[in-house]
Amino acid sequence: MIGSYDCSIEATAQAWANNCQFQHSTSTFRNGAGENLYMTSAVNANPQTSINQAASLWWKELADFGGISASDTTLTMAVFNTGIGHWSQGQINQKI
Repeated sequence: MIGSYDCSIEATAQAWANNCQFQHSTSTFRNGAGENLYMTSAVNANPQTSINQAASLWWKELADFGGISASDTTLTMAVFNTGIGHWSQGQINQKI
């Protein structure tokens, strides 16, 4: 299943970001949706560059911790718990 953009999730994420606290919101606050955090120390960072860096780091989890292979793309809790949680948030609603 290919995911679709959800404006209500965006609104919830923005509401949490407006708190200016670098920590995960509660699962209840985000209605059980996943959540990834990323921070850069770059001064005047380019937003697109930061997004690309965050996504690259999250994809690196797959290379570092494995769990998903070309022959088995099933995302189970056991696979999630190997350390690919951030990667999986970007893939959970996408065919991999």
